[in-house]
Amino acid sequence: MSTRKEHLRSLRRPDSFQVKMYNLLNQLVTYRKTLLLTSIAALGLIIVGAGWKWYQDHARTLLQDQLGTVDLVFAAESEKVEKARDEIQAKIDALTPKKDDKIKTESKPTAAQEALQKEMDAIKPDHTASIEQYLAFYNAHKDKPEGWTAALRVVRHYLDQDEKKLKEATPLLADIVQKATTEKFDQLYVRMLYVSVLEAQGETDKALEEVNKAIPIATEALLPEALLVKSRLLHTQNKKEEAFQALDLLLDKHGTAPEAQKARALKVLWK
Repeated sequence: MSTRKEHLRSLRRPDSFQVKMYNLLNQLVTYRKTLLLTSIAALGLIIVGAGWKWYQDHARTLLQDQLGTVDLVFAAESEKVEKARDEIQAKIDALTPKKDDKIKTESKPTAAQEALQKEMDAIKPDHTASIEQYLAFYNAHKDKPEGWTAALRVVRHYLDQDEKKLKEATPLLADIVQKATTEKFDQLYVRMLYVSVLEAQGETDKALEEVNKAIPIATEALLPEALLVKSRLLHTQNKKEEAFQALDLLLDKHGTAPEAQKARALKVLWK
């Protein structure tokens, strides 16, 4: 009998799991404020992290949209010229006599057609507005890839112009090279473009300095071109031995690259 009573009393007593749960609930009640603040802080960190990523993505999207707006202005300026050229081309075509299947030779353009052709060739797009907007965008975002892209749009335009515009491209490229130090692709692409512009202007010392900076970080695809340019610059400076060394290195390491054939031709030409 006593054994049965003791068993019933043991069933009424909380077991070890119930005791642990009671203690845990008691701690939750006691320290609920501290736990709540800790949870809020952790949640805050998550929200801040997600918010910062959203802000960065959103800011970059806004920059790309702004750059795209300028691209549309540039495209509209080009489209205006193409439309004018198409109109003149239609006049030229209208003056062209119909081909006789029996006559295989092409007829020479008439004086009127030649005049229209000259008129068409003289039409050039006026990119003044878009170039100003690209430069303003770059000056406002010099530390961003989108800003560098805007500057390169201007450089590309300058390279299509005369020698004076080529000189204007030089400081822009020099600036981008300094700003884009964290981007390897930009470093290589922009620096090699910078080298080409310097070489075109006869600034071989500066061009050689820049190509020597590009070679250590050049990819396998770009290294042959960099070595070829270096050899050409050295040869221009009458440093023939060093020029041949650059060519030999190119042929030794990249004998199957497209630039290798040029290197072989230069070795024959420079002897």
